[in-house]
Amino acid sequence: MKNVTAGLFTVLFLLGGCSSDEEQEDLGKPEIEGYVTNQEDDRILVTDPEPEDANGNGEDDYYDALWGSDAPDDVEIGQYVEVWVKEGVETSYPGQADIKEVEVQSTEAPEGADLSEDEVIRRALEEVEQDVRIIESVAFDVGEDLWRVSVITPGRDGSSYELDVEDD
Repeated sequence: MKNVTAGLFTVLFLLGGCSSDEEQEDLGKPEIEGYVTNQEDDRILVTDPEPEDANGNGEDDYYDALWGSDAPDDVEIGQYVEVWVKEGVETSYPGQADIKEVEVQSTEAPEGADLSEDEVIRRALEEVEQDVRIIESVAFDVGEDLWRVSVITPGRDGSSYELDVEDD
């Protein structure tokens, strides 16, 4: 009986080590995660809503951004995504790279809301005419049946926008 159990364990162990083509490879940490804020042909612009201290001056004033080429057709402005790239990132601002994988994070409408977060972001971004737009925050006020979206545009002439979107 011990030999049967040991043999069965060995077979299961070996089978567990095999992987099929359908299994997703371990991609590691994504290059960027954030909101899709612009789209041109097969490219998407992803901006990270969390600022960081890139200059070492103690101020969180840099927002990572990436133009990714070869984006899947089903990715839309307003979605929150994780992006892995094929090779390195060109060090312009925003960075540029070929996309290896995009994973859309699901967002559901909060209780009492009719619109989803990605639809609200799409509507809000129609009011801001800049290529690079960073979503700082998105919040739904159930009492007012209203979404509040905070958008900034980076750079020397950067602006901050507080936009209200009515929940249909």
